Amino acid sequence: MNFIYVMIGGALGASSRYFAGIFLKKYFLHSFLTGSLLINILGSFLLAFFIQSNNLNDSLKIMITTGFMGAFTTYSTFSYEIFSHYTNNSVYNALLYAFLMLFLSFIATVLGFYIGKLVF
Repeated sequence: MNFIYVMIGGALGASSRYFAGIFLKKYFLHSFLTGSLLINILGSFLLAFFIQSNNLNDSLKIMITTGFMGAFTTYSTFSYEIFSHYTNNSVYNALLYAFLMLFLSFIATVLGFYIGKLVF
């Protein structure tokens, strides 16, 4: 049944991401703090906020944290994973994880771009 809650949350999160992107481009077009940056900051805050809630039942918590926040921004999960390493007294793992995620994801983007250009 949790699968259904994740799907519902995901649909709401993806829709929210889409409309937030439109809103931010319309009203903050010339600002540095547009689009993904603001969405990722908001998503990071909201994920950590809802993870701490003891007042939500498990189904609603899964719908919000995994479904909604997962679709709204995957960066929030990335940020929370770094924080988890840090709070487990492993600053080294937190920094290594952040570096590897950013660096390897960037390399994968570059490779995907050029390989996709060759294929298509």
